[in-house]
Amino acid sequence: DKERLKPLPEVPSLDIPLAHLGKLGVLRIYEIFAFVKIINYMRYLGEMLQDHALGEWISKVIIPPEIIEICGYFDEKGELKPSVDEQFLYIAQNLKSVKEEMNSALRRFISTEKIALYLADKQIHYINNQEALLMRGGFNHVLKGSVIGRSSSGFFYVVPESLSKLVAKESELIDKKEELIYKYSKKISSVFSKFVKFLAFVNKEFDRFDA
Repeated sequence: DKERLKPLPEVPSLDIPLAHLGKLGVLRIYEIFAFVKIINYMRYLGEMLQDHALGEWISKVIIPPEIIEICGYFDEKGELKPSVDEQFLYIAQNLKSVKEEMNSALRRFISTEKIALYLADKQIHYINNQEALLMRGGFNHVLKGSVIGRSSSGFFYVVPESLSKLVAKESELIDKKEELIYKYSKKISSVFSKFVKFLAFVNKEFDRFDA
């Protein structure tokens, strides 16, 4: 069986999140996803081991429907799926559109002859969550922009001023996404608090199987 069972997912210690749930606290989204990974793996074991020696043990891990529903909220990367809330889909689509506009605008700058003279390279760099150009000193003679960082070689990461509206829109969308994530963190934590004893049990059984 060892050869055909997929490896256990890596998860942090969940003692502190369990303590927070016991006090009706709000977990961070990555802490919630750690529980989701454990539960999904235990469900997987339930399918794989039911006809084996460990079948009796895994059959005692009965996962409440409310918890199974929450597991369906997440993709494999720990992100909340757009299907969970229409606003996630709206934000995701708009962020993609803004990034494409910014990318296209930066490509136009790169192909502009005057600006190209000051470029350290012809790549679009992602610095401090922003798209930027890597430019040599004196770039301000041909381009108005904000310096958001410096490279180890002494060049400047520059966001053109003309992109300020797109940068602001991107920032606004990210803020909305974070607000929505927190809303779901509160909602999920509230459900988890009702099942804190189960979560403590399944966490212990996961560690037991891992051992």
